[in-house]
Amino acid sequence: MWIIVGMVFAILLGTIYAYQRDDAYSAFMFCMMALGVCTALFIPTIGATSGFVEGYSEGTRDGYVTKLSRKGLFWKTDEGEMQLGAGQQAALQKPFSFSVKDPVVLKSIEDSRGKRVRLTYTQWAIQPFRYGGTTYEVTAVEVLDVD
Repeated sequence: MWIIVGMVFAILLGTIYAYQRDDAYSAFMFCMMALGVCTALFIPTIGATSGFVEGYSEGTRDGYVTKLSRKGLFWKTDEGEMQLGAGQQAALQKPFSFSVKDPVVLKSIEDSRGKRVRLTYTQWAIQPFRYGGTTYEVTAVEVLDVD
């Protein structure tokens, strides 16, 4: 996203420069220099924020895990949904979507299918795309229905 912003900014500056000078080659070179400067400024910003803000919020949710899947074209991530509430309430509520990075936690979720569980999660303000499709990352599982 930042690269696109830099490119648009460079093209805008080049257009303004070309309009003032009436010289297409100079405008092109100015665009390339502006693009290089914008990229040089934005790349460190992206690197510094590549973790984006983990720990935006933390909490727990109780319910039944209804879906687990492995998604992604390049970076495979484990995604799931949990139905909150019970009985007729469950049908009215939107499911809680989450991602799982830790294989141990994923195995615990798989083993607790069909049981009421409490998922402990950390929410990202902006989650890196390689970590899943949701902003919620499950960090622990507790089975509430003990048979």
